[in-house]
Amino acid sequence: MPQFYLDKNNTQLARLNCNNQYQLDNNTYVIEVLNINASAGNGFLNNDIVEVIKCIEFYNEHATTLFNGIPSENLKIINVSGDSMQGTFESGDAIYIDITVNQFQSDGIYVFTFDRGLYVKRLQLIKNKLIVISDNKKYQNWDISEEEIDQLYIHGKVMLSQSMMLRKHG
Repeated sequence: MPQFYLDKNNTQLARLNCNNQYQLDNNTYVIEVLNINASAGNGFLNNDIVEVIKCIEFYNEHATTLFNGIPSENLKIINVSGDSMQGTFESGDAIYIDITVNQFQSDGIYVFTFDRGLYVKRLQLIKNKLIVISDNKKYQNWDISEEEIDQLYIHGKVMLSQSMMLRKHG
């Protein structure tokens, strides 16, 4: 706790920033980065990636524009792994997910678990089947039938992506 922390009233209470330091500035919008990858490929649940970034902060005005007023606690960031969404996402990109979306709402890109894999794919409803679409044309679409729908759990809908590629020059 910082010095004089207990002297603050409820409206002045500090919050943890990304570095676990207390601060009083309420002009930032903080989104937690989860230590998981969603597969743009064959799907997986666990990996051996070391967590480097814990959260990302934006100024409130900038966040309002980017995230259409969605509260920061409703967003999480995860990384994409694989090339099946190439053209939309590259392997290693960070995606911002609205975790309040837990069911198919409309065509879009979702993070979901199916069978035992964690995926980031485009979902489209055609008749009574949910079509799973990879944006990379090297991959075939597949579907989730009504009989298989109980194996589907939607974790959220992708709102935004950000390249996290590090390139060494020199």
